[in-house]
Amino acid sequence: MAIYYGGYDLGGKNVRAVIADERGEFICEPCQEEVDKSRGPGGVSCQMVRLMEALAQKEGISLKNIVAYGVTAAGPLELRDPPILEEFGESIKDSTNIVFPDLDRPEYQKYVIEDIVYIPLGKPLKEGLNCELVKVINDVNGAVLGEFWDGVGKGYDDKSNLTIATITLGAGFGGGVCQNGVVLEGHYGNAAEVGHFLSGLSKGVACGCGKLDCAEAYVSGTGIAHNGVYTILTTPDGFDSPVYETAREVAWGKVPDEIDDKEAFLKENPYLVLDYITEEAERTRVLRENDFQSGSYQEARQRALSNLPGEIRDKERFLAEHPGFVLQQVNSEIICAQAKKFDPVALRVIMEAQIALGNVLHQMAKAYNPRYITYYGSVIVHNEDLLKEPAVRIMKRGLNVEAPCFVRSPIADDLGLHGGIRLAMQQYSR
Repeated sequence: MAIYYGGYDLGGKNVRAVIADERGEFICEPCQEEVDKSRGPGGVSCQMVRLMEALAQKEGISLKNIVAYGVTAAGPLELRDPPILEEFGESIKDSTNIVFPDLDRPEYQKYVIEDIVYIPLGKPLKEGLNCELVKVINDVNGAVLGEFWDGVGKGYDDKSNLTIATITLGAGFGGGVCQNGVVLEGHYGNAAEVGHFLSGLSKGVACGCGKLDCAEAYVSGTGIAHNGVYTILTTPDGFDSPVYETAREVAWGKVPDEIDDKEAFLKENPYLVLDYITEEAERTRVLRENDFQSGSYQEARQRALSNLPGEIRDKERFLAEHPGFVLQQVNSEIICAQAKKFDPVALRVIMEAQIALGNVLHQMAKAYNPRYITYYGSVIVHNEDLLKEPAVRIMKRGLNVEAPCFVRSPIADDLGLHGGIRLAMQQYSR
């Protein structure tokens, strides 16, 4: 009987699936769907089961012949063994990427424990796929496993001491390390969180985790945008920069002709409220610390609600009076594009991104001593000319080990799926 393996790559936006043969080779094109958030946390695993069933049926394969499954998932993850939640098994814990509407519905309450939302994967996938060999791993840890076997490590016949690290640099910043085919997972499955290594900067920019000056706060797509806004606010003539002017052009097209739901409008555009915080130092502090629950912000929000017009006919005046709405449109694409045109504000933001990335690579080289550090993700892939070489130079400064090769992953588009398949193969061979 032919045996097969199933692999999943579950991100914040999409879920992908593929089937591979006993050698780990894909036997079909991967299939992809947007993560279905309409059925609550329990609906994600149901969607994944349905996706694999449809793929197997299309290929004429019985699910009975798929002997193991590997799942790479964007974390943070709850991977304790035995599971802390027997009903859920391996789970995504408090995801900032997969957010569900109507979470207060009674049938969803079992997934919310002490204000933490869990997305169960391990146990429902085992039951839905009728297979006990289902393993979940952090997405970048899975990616580096795929890299080890099917990426830059593929050409190595002797992998006995081969060490490879991988980083992803898109909206966020993550990392993974693999030596001799074994992924460094950590006690709770979240090892090598390189995005939260110290950046080496002390500017005081807040990371999404709530701490200041993590590398992710400067070099991820979200971090570059956030630091861009911070830099505009704290730089003389920052509002005259091409970054702000480009964002203003984007904002022009997003100003609604009518605002019926003011609450929703302010929730979607939190920077708009900053205009109603009178002290510049307090505005900067709220932005730096992401402190949108502070008393000053909430007071400003009430003023914003009362002052926000029901109809906006004069867009020019609205944007002039509400620069916070323009700041909401600043993103990494705008900043990178303006840096290539030598805008001082954008160049400062990118220089800090280079420093943060270089310092992380330096720490990874010392901590893990890899032969390669490979990379994937939209921010670095689309901006190699801005980030790669400066970061490598910083990495090498004072390095007391051999510098790793810093290269783009040759299988970047399917790294997560390759990792899922290799994870499944490992489970079956044990």
